[in-house]
Amino acid sequence: MNATITPNQTPPAVLATVDSGRAKALVQLQAPPVTELAPSMSPSVNLAPERTNLAPERALHQTQSNPHDQEIDRDREVLNYIRKNYPSWFNWVTVVLHTLGAMLPFTSIVPKSLSAKIKEFAVNFSRWGVPLVKIHTGLEALWGCRLPEAIARIAPTLFLPILPFFNFQLAYGLSSGINVVLEHMEARIGKLSRDNGFKYNNQKVINGFKSMVNDLMNPNANINERTKMFLALGGGGFMLAGAVPALLFARNSLNSPAAKIFGTIRSIGGFLGDLSIILFSTKPTVEEQRKEKIVGSFFFVPTIMDILQRWINQDSDANEIFNHAKTSLNTIGEVLWSSFSTDRNTKPTQKSLQTGLGFAEKRSFEAQSA
Repeated sequence: MNATITPNQTPPAVLATVDSGRAKALVQLQAPPVTELAPSMSPSVNLAPERTNLAPERALHQTQSNPHDQEIDRDREVLNYIRKNYPSWFNWVTVVLHTLGAMLPFTSIVPKSLSAKIKEFAVNFSRWGVPLVKIHTGLEALWGCRLPEAIARIAPTLFLPILPFFNFQLAYGLSSGINVVLEHMEARIGKLSRDNGFKYNNQKVINGFKSMVNDLMNPNANINERTKMFLALGGGGFMLAGAVPALLFARNSLNSPAAKIFGTIRSIGGFLGDLSIILFSTKPTVEEQRKEKIVGSFFFVPTIMDILQRWINQDSDANEIFNHAKTSLNTIGEVLWSSFSTDRNTKPTQKSLQTGLGFAEKRSFEAQSA
């Protein structure tokens, strides 16, 4: 009796009725179905459960950290929080102190001796605390490879410790004169990225400044664009043209001829620069545009006060009130302006469309500069 064994088929039971030895041999020679052997022959079947069991175990070990390391991480978080926020704390303390300095002369319930001590403390705090904050924000800009902005922030610290209180505005003119141009330039060249380095960023600033001058001098340019460039470049130029000679030749005087001339030039520059920010926003988002207009407004009022102050007696009570009020308003504007720098460093690096020049332009510039 013949029997046919097909693939993947168990040998039929009738084989047992033939020669039992032959049938036994056929059954032994018949390969079992592949589907039956696959589970037993595959090494991954037995090892897979071990792998899947190891993954949670590794994750458990990774999440378990040394208590000492956890304490170090907490300390770092605290230090980073203080480093990021202490400039704002210093500035708000300055605002409170100088607001008190402006109000206390009109308050009869506060003894004059206490009022004088508070005003003196406020002046000293601004003289030494403001430079500390400006150096910090300058280092933030330097870390971000924004050299012109770093210079604008640090420059006033060279003069604030040696200036009389009524001429602090001259030192601020150094930073404002540079910054107002940079603010409008950024709208043209994009934000300066730390990834591009100093050399590339500085070249972008130079090219941006040239394009601003070209638009100002171009008679065929849009009237709004030319007006914006006049306010920005004129404001920055006037602030520097007035502040530098006043700091060199009339820094200890408020009403001398040189102080009036150069101080007024500096204030006119501030007036133009503030208008450029208020009327022509440089920021892309609505939130930033609103914030920039507020910054410009806080700087605008002290500028008007500074012009009037040149014609007020240096030793009068009104002059002292103006000094404290100007410092409070300027510091509020400084808080908002400084936050722009911190935001730039904490936000993720933007792609080429958001940072100005693209990658190909960067490689081309690097090849030309090599």
